[in-house]
Amino acid sequence: MAGSLSPEHILAKAEQKEREYDWLVAVGPYENAQSYYLSQKDYLRAGEIQERIGLCLHRAAMQSKSRSEFKKRMRNAIAAYEQANNLYEKVVREQKDARKLRCKALAKYLEY
Repeated sequence: MAGSLSPEHILAKAEQKEREYDWLVAVGPYENAQSYYLSQKDYLRAGEIQERIGLCLHRAAMQSKSRSEFKKRMRNAIAAYEQANNLYEKVVREQKDARKLRCKALAKYLEY
């Protein structure tokens, strides 16, 4: 992870980039924070962050300047939601089913 920054501090940076509509730049800090949670085997939190990555990629696709860029970003967003679904597979809590279904639904929606 980036130096001695806490995951909460890194997430705050990502959220600031979202408020600025800088979706692609927000993905980097989210990935950095997610690596921390993955190392802690906190799959619920890692899955939540992966969903944020999917959302950022989806919104970045809406800002694309070309059709090919749009398609590429949408494919990346779909893959992000599918990865979030896979992370939720590892969660033992009862919340996992709803989160998995949401990820599957969003991936199918974006495929459309």
